[in-house]
This record gives sequence, C-alpha cells and structure tokens, in this order.
Amino acid sequence: MPADTIRITPIPLGFVNAFLIRGKQAVLIDTGNPGSADRILHALGEQGLAPHDLALILLTHGHGDHVGSSPVLREKTGAKVAIHIRDADALRTGRGPNLTGTNALGRVFAVLLPRPIRGFEPFEPDILIEGELSLQPYGIAGKVVPTPGHTAGSISVVLENGAVFAGDTIMGGMGRKGKPRFPLFAEDAARAKESIAYLLGQAPESVYTGHGGPFSPAELRAVFP
Repeated sequence: MPADTIRITPIPLGFVNAFLIRGKQAVLIDTGNPGSADRILHALGEQGLAPHDLALILLTHGHGDHVGSSPVLREKTGAKVAIHIRDADALRTGRGPNLTGTNALGRVFAVLLPRPIRGFEPFEPDILIEGELSLQPYGIAGKVVPTPGHTAGSISVVLENGAVFAGDTIMGGMGRKGKPRFPLFAEDAARAKESIAYLLGQAPESVYTGHGGPFSPAELRAVFP
C-alpha cells in the first residue's frame, strides 16, 4: 500500500459503527458497546493486523455505545485511548454524558436508556483532546476537530482524502444506512447545528457516521442545505 494511501474499513457492531483507518499506521474510531472487542479484533485480523499494530483508539464522544469496549481493547492492543477532555469523565466513572432529546423519540429514549455503562471498567484516558489534534504522528493524513453539541466533548475526524467521521454529530439509520439527520440527542442543539455546518464546510467527499451511513455530499445537502 503506497505511503499516502488511506484505507477505510467500517466495522458494523449491530446498530453502531466503528471504523479502522489505515495509513502508515492503524487508528480505530470508536469501540461499540461493551462486549464488542472480539469482533473488532477479528476485523483487524481480516485486514492482516495484529492487536499490537493498532496505534490509537479515538473516541468520538462518551456515550456507552461508542466507548463501551475501549477498556478491553486498550488492554489487548496496548493502543493509547484519546477522548475530548469534556467527555473524559465517561471513561473515569463509567457513566456517559447526559442524554437530551432533540425530538419526541429522543426524549423517550433519554428516559429509557441508562447512563451507567454496564460491564465497563473505568480507566484514565491516555490522551485528552482540547483543540485540533493532528493524526500525522499516527501515520494518518488528517486531524481531529472538536464538534460539540451532541455532547460537550464530541469530536470528528477530517482526513485529507475528503473522508469525514462525524460520530453522532450527524446520524443515519440504526442497523441500516438510513438518511442523514440531526442527532436524537444534543446537549446543546445550537452548537450541534454549528458543528454540522462546520463539517459540511470542509467539502467532504463522504461522511461516515456512528449510526447508519456513509453519506455523500448530495445526500447531506438535501437535509442540511
């Protein structure tokens, strides 16, 4: 694989997605719910990677369906775990950020879904993200950018090849591609809209989302003009 080539491997984990990005090194975006580690390690193996080949685990925000398997993967791979400083307490306490519904369905789920992350062993994150973070030290031509709104510490990944990984800043379907939409939950809806506008302003060629997707620019413009 040429040094400047980026390979993207989606890892479906039921209704949520993780992503493996490979450049000169390998980076994992999100880890699914607790119990997803073996499926992720199997996906690495299918790409010819051993667990220790993983250089970094990036968590787009602190909800349990995105950070749930991070303690196990950290132990099994030796990779450092990075999360925004505003969501870091989810890893320290095993309790995800608030769920604030943005519509009637979101408000129902906010009541039904537990904040404690079941089966999660709390730990101190290795890297606390505050501003932009270059991924060049991890062999990836791209950067991490804060995109708050869904949670205070939501982040996205913008690659130089035009791929964007939006976490739950933009959502799709649950277990299927679906259509792009505003997230069901947002601690700050106004900031979430600003973050979506920022990501679309990066002229992405494709946007990968934590649920459903990926989406083309045309699909995104139809919903977020």
